[in-house]
Amino acid sequence: DLLRIRSLTLGAEGVVSLAHPRRSSKEPWLDYAAGVGSECRDIGWALPGMDCLVASNLPMGAGLSSSASFEMAFLRLFEEATGNCLDDASAALL
Repeated sequence: DLLRIRSLTLGAEGVVSLAHPRRSSKEPWLDYAAGVGSECRDIGWALPGMDCLVASNLPMGAGLSSSASFEMAFLRLFEEATGNCLDDASAALL
């Protein structure tokens, strides 16, 4: 149930448990992916552990768009991994 993420953009990496997500003081950017994973588990999705590599040209700190884009990317990854699918409105609410 571990989500291992390496960010090429940040030059950082970290691990979070999808079963027991906790806020990360060392790598707070991991909280966005862990939060989406937690919400997906709450609606009944059985998320597998994953190793992820993230690269982006979206400027960090660009306001709501950067964190929301990161979260939506992980939601779409989790959809692919589980075979589940949310419509756009449900995805935004999640």
